[in-house]
Amino acid sequence: MENQFINNKNDILKILKSFPFIDEAYLFGSYAYGKPHQESDIDLCVVVKNGYDTGENFEKINFALFSFLCNRGVAHDLIMLDQKTKEDKKK
Repeated sequence: MENQFINNKNDILKILKSFPFIDEAYLFGSYAYGKPHQESDIDLCVVVKNGYDTGENFEKINFALFSFLCNRGVAHDLIMLDQKTKEDKKK
């Protein structure tokens, strides 16, 4: 499982980098902690620049990830925040 993620990691990064409005991306969950199991999915949080529609852009990013990972039998979970929301959550 972890090898499968490592093989997909660079491709996932390429997908995320293709969206110029993404400021940051975080891996969380079992893969981030190095303890994936048979039912693990890839958990990602992306932070977009302020002023970008998180709803519309969520669909674009989620579809790109789904198109890539689904063909490899890997599930994913995506969370998206804008910079303001990220800063508000820190408080």
